[in-house]
Amino acid sequence: MKQSKILSVLLAVLTACLVLSSSVAVPILCRPFYYAHIGPLWLVQATGLTEEAIRQAYDEMLDFCLGAPEFSTGALSWSQSGRDHFADVRVLFLLDLAVLAIGVACGAGGVGLIATAFIGLPMVADMLILLGGGAAVIAIALVVIWLAIWLFIRMVIGWVRLLVRLGKRWCRKEIAA
Repeated sequence: MKQSKILSVLLAVLTACLVLSSSVAVPILCRPFYYAHIGPLWLVQATGLTEEAIRQAYDEMLDFCLGAPEFSTGALSWSQSGRDHFADVRVLFLLDLAVLAIGVACGAGGVGLIATAFIGLPMVADMLILLGGGAAVIAIALVVIWLAIWLFIRMVIGWVRLLVRLGKRWCRKEIAA
């Protein structure tokens, strides 16, 4: 059976999107990843807060971004525009995770269909239908996962822009003091 080069390239790109979106979602959901950076980034010394206060602020802000009803940043003060920004981030986080979940579910369904084709079906036509259906479902899943990656990238760009704006304000406060 001759394999289509276009299909091979498409599947390779979509598989790369699955791996990338998974590697993006894990740090979002794995808080010890961020806790491990408090020391090496000298956040305690730079902010004057305790490590526990930094963790609490991060946890409360991320809880809100992942669906908690109340916005809070622990001991840190915040403005209404900052809160509005994180409300926007929340929508993007939840949308990104929902799209990623749908993509993973479709991918698992496609793999299941392909695996079913190898359980010893007597008819080659039945195997080919299952293989084709599985490949189609996986292709759809990978497109959905690509959308999740795109949404996450847009969200990160928003975070960087906010940090740049806040950084300018923070630096001005330090210089004026």
